Amino acid sequence: NGPSNIAYYQIMIGDKDDKQVEFAEIYDREHKITELPWKYKHNVDNGLFPGIDYWWKLLMFDGSENILGEISTYEVWSFSILPIILSTPTNGALDVPLNQRFEWDGPDEVYNYEFWISDSDPDVLNPKAKIRIPEPENEYFIYPYDGDFPLEYEKTYYWRMVPLDVNDNYGPDESYSNVYQFTTAKYSELIGPLSGSVLPTV
Repeated sequence: NGPSNIAYYQIMIGDKDDKQVEFAEIYDREHKITELPWKYKHNVDNGLFPGIDYWWKLLMFDGSENILGEISTYEVWSFSILPIILSTPTNGALDVPLNQRFEWDGPDEVYNYEFWISDSDPDVLNPKAKIRIPEPENEYFIYPYDGDFPLEYEKTYYWRMVPLDVNDNYGPDESYSNVYQFTTAKYSELIGPLSGSVLPTV
């Protein structure tokens, strides 16, 4: 906590286009903060996103709700959010099953994810399918056989994870994970029993 003459604080946050935090388009004093440390809220207009650098100011106010000093004189600080890291299947994986389990590691409290996949766009910015992850805190997704965009044998695909905030806003492209590529397995081959065989066991 700060000096006794401070009644509350307010925070301003800008992005790479506002490093002096003059416009605070990410977060602009939406809450009165009476205790520090303070945790960023979900009930805000704009969420914070993985892999992004932010710049911020901590403003101080007295009991009459007057700011102490001028906003322009407050020191600017910066912080970064950890990126989303894809893990399974590995980049360039082969013989991937059609119901592959996809896994990734993201920063805590990403509100939601979408799984993006394409068979023709290596950047996956115009995906063939966008799938909302039902339990984003688990950080995995098992691809369905019967989805709107089922995987096919012996085909190459590109995938990435895309975060969303509490208001279903997408962040900048830099907040998306890298793109990984994989190739599905060959067609299943019948290896036995042959037609008409009599087996000695059940």
